[in-house]
Amino acid sequence: MNNRFYTHIRIIGSALIERRKLIFILCVFLFALGLFEGFYCGFFTYPVSKPAAITYIAIYAVLTLMSLAAILLIYFTEKKDKGFWKEATYSTFFVFFAVYMMIFAVLSAYLEAAHNDAKPLSYFVVAAAVPLIILMHPTTSFTLQIGGCIALCFALSSIPEVNFSWVNYIGAMVFTGVMCVACYASFAYSKAHYLGYNKLRKESLIDELTNLGNRRNLDKQIAYVARLKTAYVFAVCDVDHFKMVNDLKGHGYGDEALRIVADTLRRYFQYAYRWGGDEFAIITRLNKEETLHRLEMANDNLRKHNLSLSVGLYCATPGEAGELAFQRADSALLQAKSHREGGIVIY
Repeated sequence: MNNRFYTHIRIIGSALIERRKLIFILCVFLFALGLFEGFYCGFFTYPVSKPAAITYIAIYAVLTLMSLAAILLIYFTEKKDKGFWKEATYSTFFVFFAVYMMIFAVLSAYLEAAHNDAKPLSYFVVAAAVPLIILMHPTTSFTLQIGGCIALCFALSSIPEVNFSWVNYIGAMVFTGVMCVACYASFAYSKAHYLGYNKLRKESLIDELTNLGNRRNLDKQIAYVARLKTAYVFAVCDVDHFKMVNDLKGHGYGDEALRIVADTLRRYFQYAYRWGGDEFAIITRLNKEETLHRLEMANDNLRKHNLSLSVGLYCATPGEAGELAFQRADSALLQAKSHREGGIVIY
């Protein structure tokens, strides 16, 4: 996936999730409006003009259903963890919602002009503002607004009864420009907020020295894996004689040794963490034999740098508490360190 497109999806989705209470209230209002106008057209407009009433009822029925879908989406995802799929779902749904609101604005203004001789421009401006409240990506909003203005102008020019002048609709274009500037500012703020939040979040979950996940990250992963109800392997690793390495060769070399260990573990395991000091942890859904094989290969590579890892291994059952798995792996590590350098003990 294009990185810029991916980032924009996350920015829009993140902003929509943060504004979900405002959007929820707006969608409740639109739902009530759709029901009221639909019943009103059914009871009062239908006896006078059946084609107009059917058109009105159709567009308000779709508005009601989309508003209801938005309400249900916000309600049922409220307690879900914020992540890419939640952000992508919000972005995709509300893009379609915004597009429909623009179509709704043009059709409603056209019908008002054709049947009720109302001021279509004012109706359009009010209805077309909704997508900009829901969606704040500047390029998309600008395209919707300009496209809606042009479509409305051509539609109204086909109605003989409407005293149409392109000059009268310059106001709509000005409105579009002002709203898109506001939209751009909103998007810029959301982007800065999203990138800043992500940077802080990454710094809080990544160990600065080794660039592996830190203890907080490990705790989150333990809780996540336990919720998956699948078997997993937990390994706790300790660098052999690390204190001696620090004392004899200095802390600078010790830091470099930790980076070498981190790079080696990262090569063989997707989820490796620095637990603290010279201790590392691994969580994997590989089977026991494959995990052992990879740990042995990691130790073979580390021995080229005069380093080795003692490892305690525990194979957790589906749904088993992560704290218990860690305690058992740590217990196995103590046995491994008492045997020999580079030893691996399974609990």
